[in-house]
Amino acid sequence: MTESTMKYYKKKSWLSVVLFAFLLIFASSNVAFAVKTSIVVVPHYVEQGLESKDSADQQHFRRLIRVINNRLVKSGFEVINAAATEAIVHDREKDFEISKSDSRMNGESICHKYGTDLAYLLWVKIKVKKTSDGMYRVRAFLEGECYDSAGRDVGASISKIWKLTKRDREEAIWKVEEDVAYKLARVLTAWKQRGTSSNYKSNNSNSVVNSGGNNLGSSNSNALQKRSDSLRNSYRVNLRGATEHTVTEVFGKVLNTASGVLGVVQKSSKLVPDNPQLCLSIWAVEVENTDAFRLQANINKMIKDVIAASGNIVLKGVPYRYSGYEVELLNGIRPSTTTSRSVEFVIDTERARDSDFVNGFD
Repeated sequence: MTESTMKYYKKKSWLSVVLFAFLLIFASSNVAFAVKTSIVVVPHYVEQGLESKDSADQQHFRRLIRVINNRLVKSGFEVINAAATEAIVHDREKDFEISKSDSRMNGESICHKYGTDLAYLLWVKIKVKKTSDGMYRVRAFLEGECYDSAGRDVGASISKIWKLTKRDREEAIWKVEEDVAYKLARVLTAWKQRGTSSNYKSNNSNSVVNSGGNNLGSSNSNALQKRSDSLRNSYRVNLRGATEHTVTEVFGKVLNTASGVLGVVQKSSKLVPDNPQLCLSIWAVEVENTDAFRLQANINKMIKDVIAASGNIVLKGVPYRYSGYEVELLNGIRPSTTTSRSVEFVIDTERARDSDFVNGFD
């Protein structure tokens, strides 16, 4: 084999290795971004005063979510079936008692319970009336709201009334429930944003546009997915139990210096002296190349690093100094609940008092 031939094969082998490495990096990047958005749909059904918990076989509940879940799966969502998990009937009705007064809180708790990014709360009320000619007139009232796991409304709410008349009562109820489920499924998976300021029907008979500028019937895009993705790098960080401003200030400094954090904005702060249970401070945090659980770990590590350095730490060449009192306050902050879009820390006064817990805490 000549020298030129050997050089050719060496060059070819080198190019093959580079190409393989490039493909490997590209494939791993695709895997990293292939995580599906998870969602759970939880309907609350009432038929002339009889709620879904009163139905022995839960047929109305299953009938509603069957069509909705099928459409969501087809559109690429990871769907958690609320009817297929443990202890659902009792817990679902308990959740909806909360949702009647605070839908946002309930949406966040349902996401946490089922481990999803989104929760769609659906209220369906059915009224049946027998007409003078022996027919059955059914009216269905539908309301729906969608929240992410940080309790933020993703703008996929719906409100609609159906009317249907049939000879058979059960067939009428079945048909109107099917129409409700299909309508909601189509809305959730086929919205297309379009600028408009009024309600109208477009030239497409399957498209209805609401006053918020959302086309409810275009099959060209999935706005529910897009709206969820737009919030993917934005997290809500809560601190519970802080009774004084100094605590929130020092925690805010930690958030700004945690790894992966691009920006921090404090949204609210409620400080009630001598009553930690009522105290809550909230920050909106923009991140890069991280998720909520890594963010929680990074914040916790930042707290540990500051404590280990006795308040004097250098990050990227910039010195940060915490007073002895601020370091003492950090001793009492520990992680609590985490969802896919929110992180919560709490003030543990006992932990702050006992330095033995600091070094042993993980």
